[in-house]
Amino acid sequence: MINISSIGAFIGSPGLGVYAASKAALSQLTRTMSVEWGPSNIQVNALCPTVTLTQIGHDTWDDPAMAEARKNKEKRIPLQRFGEPREVANVALFLASAASYFIQDVSLSLDGGMIIAP
Repeated sequence: MINISSIGAFIGSPGLGVYAASKAALSQLTRTMSVEWGPSNIQVNALCPTVTLTQIGHDTWDDPAMAEARKNKEKRIPLQRFGEPREVANVALFLASAASYFIQDVSLSLDGGMIIAP
């Protein structure tokens, strides 16, 4: 099982308290399901991306009114950009493959290094 969460599970953002709480809860659910379902050989992990440029991401962050906010947010990411859907999909594909059978209870940041940046 692959839960799709958000970097919001790990870091705070003004005005997004309920969103962050729901993502943190999903990380805890991932841990609990890992313990409960692991004995049945079911792997449970979560992907936690930052802004991903899906259609909704483009609709929000490509808006000229958001140019300054986007620039500031991308500066917080060491790779200096938002994620692409294929990057999230590639990690999901790996977690769904036999190559990941011993990976359990990972809430994986897909954030270009944002969570570790000063």
